[in-house]
Amino acid sequence: MIEAKRHHCGQMARILRIEHQQAVARLGINAHRELVARFSESAFRRACLRDGRLIALWGVTGSALASAGYVWLAMSVEATRLPLAAVRETRRQLDEIMVLKRTLVTSILDGDAAAMRFAVFLGFVPADEPGALPAVSRDGRRDLARRSERSEGARLPIGSGSAVTMSYQHAEGM
Repeated sequence: MIEAKRHHCGQMARILRIEHQQAVARLGINAHRELVARFSESAFRRACLRDGRLIALWGVTGSALASAGYVWLAMSVEATRLPLAAVRETRRQLDEIMVLKRTLVTSILDGDAAAMRFAVFLGFVPADEPGALPAVSRDGRRDLARRSERSEGARLPIGSGSAVTMSYQHAEGM
């Protein structure tokens, strides 16, 4: 994991997961421009390299003084072939950010079921369910992902489509 640079946005736009590319295209959004915009707004931004090749890019936008931040993540196809490493590193990065933030929020684009499963696995819950606990079992995660995708209260219009807003908080005692 290294500090991300602006040129990583162009690289990532070319190697995004297929589901992410399709979800962005359905919304009528330019993936490269969107990555550059999120990158420019982020005070905390990281690039994950494997053997010198970019496989993931992420950051957190929002005021450094605010207790909440908006987290974004873009992964390559190669990163999806390393699911345990992806989960482990993402959790490590979330723990690092949670030293300064109490709540993280993200948006999962409609049609990107893999991103929804990943967010739910990490402990994200629909933003319209304050106090909701993360799912801890396989069945619980599957049900939460389905419920999240149908959640109209957490739905946010983006471009010509929408996304589901999810939130993350450290559980007490962790």
